[in-house]
Amino acid sequence: MSVMNVESILAVTGKSELFKMVARGRNGLIAETLDGSKKMPIGAHQGVSALSEIAIYTYEKEVPLKEILGAIYAKFSGEKALSPKDSADTLKKTFAEVLPDYDAERVYVSDIKKVFGWYNQLIAAGYGLEAAQEEEQSETVTEDSATDETKAS
Repeated sequence: MSVMNVESILAVTGKSELFKMVARGRNGLIAETLDGSKKMPIGAHQGVSALSEIAIYTYEKEVPLKEILGAIYAKFSGEKALSPKDSADTLKKTFAEVLPDYDAERVYVSDIKKVFGWYNQLIAAGYGLEAAQEEEQSETVTEDSATDETKAS
């Protein structure tokens, strides 16, 4: 499964768009939009979550968001996914295809909308390409290892 690199990507409470952290300031962080169009300070009083620290509940464990984003990337072949404005039933059905055992009682439609919205923002900013390149590299290493083992036999 591919995993999207979201280490420096931030979700800010009250903002629909994602930001990337560019610096730490005296009173918080300096972040810019994924497209680089604007920078803004994020104070210590604002709610900020790094996407790399977010997880989604399943019935057995919590799955890191970056793995779910990678699964969405695989399902949609690196293209944009559903719009967060699609119907709740469509969103839940598609999310269940990506994460079959998600805990429907603790994961709300609003959470699913955020995941698809964030995924689409990341794809639009080119972040999906990193996941595909990492996956191709790991497949090449695996194939090379298998070829080396066959030669050694």
